[in-house]
Amino acid sequence: MKFLKAVLTYFNPFEWALLIVSLGVSIFCFFYFHSTQYLYLIGSIVGFFAILFAAKGSPVGPFLMFVFSIFYGFVSFTYKYYGEMIVYLCVTAVIAFVSFIAWLRHPSKEKGVVKTRILDWKEVLMVLSLAASVSAVLFFWLKALNTANLILSIFSVFTSLSAIIFEYRRSKLFSILYMINDIILIVMWSMAAQENSEYYSLVVCFGAFFINDIYALVSWILLEKRQGRTNIESN
Repeated sequence: MKFLKAVLTYFNPFEWALLIVSLGVSIFCFFYFHSTQYLYLIGSIVGFFAILFAAKGSPVGPFLMFVFSIFYGFVSFTYKYYGEMIVYLCVTAVIAFVSFIAWLRHPSKEKGVVKTRILDWKEVLMVLSLAASVSAVLFFWLKALNTANLILSIFSVFTSLSAIIFEYRRSKLFSILYMINDIILIVMWSMAAQENSEYYSLVVCFGAFFINDIYALVSWILLEKRQGRTNIESN
């Protein structure tokens, strides 16, 4: 009973409502569009929990992102979004797991909550430059693989790489980059859905992800204030 109570009270009423609505809409659309790939659905469910746990500063968030990356890598392969597949399976999954370890190693005074960081402009620029460099290198490789919607795919690679690195650095900027990435993926999977209506469930999924990532950003802003992290740190 104590365990069940702990689980039920971990998320506040708004978070439970957000989670239930997100899951409900995604599951409904999965069956409405006659999707047959249940890995899409499982990945979506994992993704929603990943965002909410990350929003609360829990290391469970990055770990679930690691799991989500594996599912999403497979989904991307089915439509020749090789950029998504390569980045999520070979890069995002790895960094997400490293982030999980890093968040465990940097706890705040609150139980189960990571210690946030405020990055200076030099580190922000360094992260964005690194993501841009990797994206530029991948461009020619993905072009050779005949990747679908190549330009959009490269922008998605850049934003998702930036997001996961910022998550590793324990910065709220990860939510902003994921929000931008969500918008790009909504467009990409909308284009894919023109050929196969099953992918409309992913369009809805990333729309719901966008809303959840907005909440994650707000949550981290409040988390920073609660921790009193008003000065730029180097740790």
